[in-house]
Amino acid sequence: MITSSKSSVAKDVFAYLLTFVMLYIGVIDLISLLWNVIGVQFPDPASGNWMNPYDPMRNALASLIIVWPVFLLMTRYLVRDLKRHPEKGDLWVRRWLTYLTVFVAAMTIIVDLITLLNSFLGGELTTRFVLKVLVVLAVAACVLGYEFWELKRKPEEGKRQFGLMAGASIVLILASIVAGFVFVGTPKTARQEKLDAQRVSDLQSIQSQLVTYWNQKNILPESLDALRDPISGFVVPVDPVTREVYGYEKTGGLAFNLCATFDRPTAKWQKGQTAATPVFDPYGNRMSDDWNHESGQACFSRTIDPLLNKIPVKK
Repeated sequence: MITSSKSSVAKDVFAYLLTFVMLYIGVIDLISLLWNVIGVQFPDPASGNWMNPYDPMRNALASLIIVWPVFLLMTRYLVRDLKRHPEKGDLWVRRWLTYLTVFVAAMTIIVDLITLLNSFLGGELTTRFVLKVLVVLAVAACVLGYEFWELKRKPEEGKRQFGLMAGASIVLILASIVAGFVFVGTPKTARQEKLDAQRVSDLQSIQSQLVTYWNQKNILPESLDALRDPISGFVVPVDPVTREVYGYEKTGGLAFNLCATFDRPTAKWQKGQTAATPVFDPYGNRMSDDWNHESGQACFSRTIDPLLNKIPVKK
């Protein structure tokens, strides 16, 4: 049978572990959210990173909305419990986790400042980089200051200070969440973006199949129905919402248009950038990556280059 003292220690270990885990997750998600907001506001084409910044922003938003209230509620519970039981101030799990967090925050600040100084000496400072470094520095400094206060305060004190710090953290988190939603948009926006991405993928598939058809028959089809191939299993894609066939028009012996109706314009982070997954025809030749579009109907003009898109001659 477990004694009440052992049960109390187990409860305290659980409470402190949960609190500190929520703190770590919340801090990481806050930095991730702010970094991606900065990345959208100050894009760097030379970075070579074409990943959609809105997906990690959505993940960080969802996590912060759940994690930070849990952290605040657990911290409030621990502050009150410590006031009722001052002897828990020297509880090993509290001391160890607090000192560990102080160490991690201090090391983060040191590494952050080294990185900033190194970039300054190398002449590679940009607004985007400086803001990201300052975000890490500010968040780590806040965590370090809070944990130092937690170590020094008396068990019977801290309720008022905790209320002030909790209020300040709520304002910061809410401001970050609002900034995230400004860029990410509503769930409806996210769904429309996914549907538009599917439409672009469908058009790329059709384009590739048109090249295959031209290579086999040395002529472009009059309609997309001719692309159906029961042997290869190719089925002409249709719009994911309306289930209507995409627009196709043969405009010349080697030229054609592909059309679709989009819900939203191409995101700013995508415009003018090379696609994350370049489009190739069935023979390894790179096709056009320009799939930028506005909302509504958009058409893409394509011309097959016989020198680039022809079937390689087997020897």
